[in-house]
Amino acid sequence: MTTFNHEALKKTRRLLRLKQCEVAERLKMTQSLLSKWESGVIPNPSSKKLSEIAELYGCDVGDFFIPSKRSKKPLVEKPKEVNKALQIDINIYHHIVASE
Repeated sequence: MTTFNHEALKKTRRLLRLKQCEVAERLKMTQSLLSKWESGVIPNPSSKKLSEIAELYGCDVGDFFIPSKRSKKPLVEKPKEVNKALQIDINIYHHIVASE
């Protein structure tokens, strides 16, 4: 799960030295709408418009999102235990292969 990052949208536009009115004109939308997305008043742009903005800015749509805290959780809770179990499986495999 990811969260839209309105600050990234604004920061990217500013880094490219584009004005809101320029972006709005190129994407055939109102400056007011872009301003509301950048300020977080309207939480999520449509996926179509977000794709158009990313293309204009030369970046990936994913650059405008923050991974949720849950996604930072490791896939494996106890990696040492998993590694130990895998090592046991590998040792058993080598034993079987050696005895053939």
